[in-house]
Amino acid sequence: MLVPIVISIPCCARLLAVAGLLGLFVGLRDAAALEREFPLDVDLADRVDPVPPGGEIVYEVELENFTDLAAPGVVVTDFLPPGTTFVSAYRQPAWNEVASEVEPGLVRLLVGSVEPCDIADTARCRDIWLTLRVDESVSLGAAVENRVRIESSDPLHYPTNETSKRTTVATAKIDTARLLVGEPGRDGFSLLVDVGRSGLRRAIDPPTLTIDPSGGLFLRVSAPGTPPLLEVDIPPSDLVCTDPHGNPARPIRCKLASRKAYAAIGLASLVLDLPSYIAAQRSNARLRLTGRRITIDPAIDPSIEVEIEAGGSSYSAEAPLSGTGRRRTYGDDT
Repeated sequence: MLVPIVISIPCCARLLAVAGLLGLFVGLRDAAALEREFPLDVDLADRVDPVPPGGEIVYEVELENFTDLAAPGVVVTDFLPPGTTFVSAYRQPAWNEVASEVEPGLVRLLVGSVEPCDIADTARCRDIWLTLRVDESVSLGAAVENRVRIESSDPLHYPTNETSKRTTVATAKIDTARLLVGEPGRDGFSLLVDVGRSGLRRAIDPPTLTIDPSGGLFLRVSAPGTPPLLEVDIPPSDLVCTDPHGNPARPIRCKLASRKAYAAIGLASLVLDLPSYIAAQRSNARLRLTGRRITIDPAIDPSIEVEIEAGGSSYSAEAPLSGTGRRRTYGDDT
């Protein structure tokens, strides 16, 4: 005989709440354990990814002191990746240049003492903005992996710690891609593309324009050996760029001017986000494309290519596709 199982919704809600609190507790416990192991910590974030050959990678190097006392004699060593050279290092908030010692293959940043920061009743951490230049000879598609190490003159209380970050060398990079294939007239694609440029050496410097669509935009989406899925030259009259947030610190957004313009080129959506002129964070442009009601051969090559031309500059990216059947994907969309 089947016995009915009765589930109490309030009971389930309480169980989920308890599970959430347990997860939060575990996360806080792990963070606390890490702080005890490395009371002087270093994190590394690239402000531009990808970056073109000859461009500059700007890293935000976060220095964290989780103790109650200043960490003495702090030195941050950057092990320069092959194909890069050191340019500069500035420290917030006054943006003074950090004293440095440059040797073949590395640069030492002589920070000095690091006060407690980013914990209760302390000031924000004073990050370093470190700039490296990528040589023109570095191949497109290469990955630059940068490694930094932090150490103190008091290693007993502040053990040495290090971290690393990979940055793609390219004019553009496909973040995610999704294709639906095999049903003529009902196939489609969606893409998210980062367009690379050099970064800002200091957050207070005015950024240069990432990509200039004022003279129009050329787009091509294709797979090797097949006709383009999209090939269109968009005149400037069909583009409208606005500040949708009413905030100069937020990105400028460009779209097609009308539904008629979308229908004419076979796109369901096109959004080009340009970084703010006063942005201090990541400064790549981002392009989002969606095409629908097209036909894509299911035998399509397992990769996707994007080409962009604007303002006299060209940007291109390629990414492999995975999956079989109707859905082919790349990146976070897998």
